[in-house]
Amino acid sequence: MTGPLPVVGLHGLWRFNPKLYIDGQYQYFQASINQYSGHVSDWTFSGVWQAFKYVGLGAGYDAFITGLTVNSSRFDGNLRWGYRGVRIFLTGSF
Repeated sequence: MTGPLPVVGLHGLWRFNPKLYIDGQYQYFQASINQYSGHVSDWTFSGVWQAFKYVGLGAGYDAFITGLTVNSSRFDGNLRWGYRGVRIFLTGSF
């Protein structure tokens, strides 16, 4: 089964002027069902320069982390997977 998760999050944007802004967000989800418990965490921070009316250039940092714990009589274990790193991007708006 796959699908979107109902995350709780915060998002903020601070515009210095019409061509320059910073943007940050954090999202979190956690659940426990029987012997399974897990969480998902995602946060990002970016700076964007809106070079043209519909096109901007940006750079930032992104981190996505997920974890799963299984506690049962047949198997005990943990899984932690994620990525983090710098990103450079081109953005478009209309």
